[in-house]
Amino acid sequence: MHDIVLSDLLAWEPRLACVAAPSPNWRDREVSWAVIARAGAPMLPPLRGGEIVILPQSAFAWSGETLEALLRDLEPHEPAAVVVDHGVRPALDMANPPLPVLAMPGVSLTGELESSLNRLLTERRGELYRAGTEFGRTLTALSSRGADVSRLVAAAATTIGLPIAVLDRADRTLARSGFGAEGTAATDAVAIVRSLTDGCRVVIGPPPSERQALARLVADRIVVALNDALIRNADLRPRGAARAQAIADLLAAGESRGQRGLEADALRIGLPIAADYRVVLARADGSGGERPQWRQTTTAVHDAGQMDGANAVLIECQGRDADVLPDSASEASTGHVAISGVAHGVGAIPEAVRQARFVDQLLAAGAAPGPIARFDRLDDMQAFRLLYELRDSDAARQYARDALGALPKCDRRGELRKTLLAFLAAGGSHVEAARRLGVHRNTLSYRLRQIDRAVGRDSSDPAVRLTLHLALLVDALPAQSAGTGSRPPTAGADRPTGADFVDNR
Repeated sequence: MHDIVLSDLLAWEPRLACVAAPSPNWRDREVSWAVIARAGAPMLPPLRGGEIVILPQSAFAWSGETLEALLRDLEPHEPAAVVVDHGVRPALDMANPPLPVLAMPGVSLTGELESSLNRLLTERRGELYRAGTEFGRTLTALSSRGADVSRLVAAAATTIGLPIAVLDRADRTLARSGFGAEGTAATDAVAIVRSLTDGCRVVIGPPPSERQALARLVADRIVVALNDALIRNADLRPRGAARAQAIADLLAAGESRGQRGLEADALRIGLPIAADYRVVLARADGSGGERPQWRQTTTAVHDAGQMDGANAVLIECQGRDADVLPDSASEASTGHVAISGVAHGVGAIPEAVRQARFVDQLLAAGAAPGPIARFDRLDDMQAFRLLYELRDSDAARQYARDALGALPKCDRRGELRKTLLAFLAAGGSHVEAARRLGVHRNTLSYRLRQIDRAVGRDSSDPAVRLTLHLALLVDALPAQSAGTGSRPPTAGADRPTGADFVDNR
């Protein structure tokens, strides 16, 4: 790969403009030095390739040749381009000349221009050499300390001020740094792309035109370091039970690791950092014993051991296969399955863990219709999805206290709240509510009168029903603070039992 090409020179010296070019790849021609044609013999010094040949008008007058003839004579020596006086234009039959033809409007083609271009090229080569040397030292130091791909990418992106991404063979992002908040990856059409081991590739940029030479230099050097890191990462990647434990640790880490830490952990495990994921908690007969069988299409299923007494699974969703569910053959043997919404990238996995725990606790309490519930499916979550962000909210708890009044205090066993919830879920039908509760209608009426006195409201009023229903749902919200190893919230002195919510559909 050439250190300086014609597009670099045009970016560094904006007065140079192309007036005719031979092919779409003319910008990639190597540039070595600038030489000027003399009005005498020898007209040019020996050419070794890559020269910018300056052809002033006086050279034409002395040689007696046309521009077309001079270009054909120069072509075998492989110069980068020729520079002509601005007033000189190739003839119509030179629409595709053998060499790029440049011009500098308002600049005299003299020996001073030759010196100016050579001084520019010398200075930029020195800058590239110094930057490349320093960059090489940085990569060498990181590699000697066993830095992983994400750390190498972060250091490289910071050093050159350009976005860098490493993609696997399926175009999933393994590591990236230097991108904006939207995380938009550079496209191959404009970015610098180099192949890595195991079908991976590194994408740099797209760099601005004046920094393309540096980006190319960095690309060649970072390939070596990244290949070593990828091989080292594959060799150190955990297998079997150790891998399941590593994924369990990733799920349990939460925001404490930070996005960069989570991405580094995922890379060590072998998980793409920009894939879409779901977190799943499955319980068999409430004990977490039997694992569900998953549909094997384009979805990768990663065992994550146990969380909160349930079997934890990390689902890697590929393409449109984000609507993942257990295989129907295993549903009968599974107590319930709680599935998070889609986490876009490993940095969003902590939120997916919270969602899965929330759904798991709702299913364990009978508050959500099971046996399978997905956080982002409205029919599964109903009003609880709206209330998710309000769990442990002082405002929500105060709302429930205001709406329910003295009911929690005089209903220690939760029987009245169970009755009220069944009545509200039945749409205010005494017959249906009594059937769901398995009590006589007179018993139901007696309980409703007790409830009305406790809450200070008329539960038969449709406007009041909505207020009471939301208050009961808020009262049943699982606590956000539940952590690893904690049990789902069970019936307490101030809450209905889990069975109270079975018919809330």
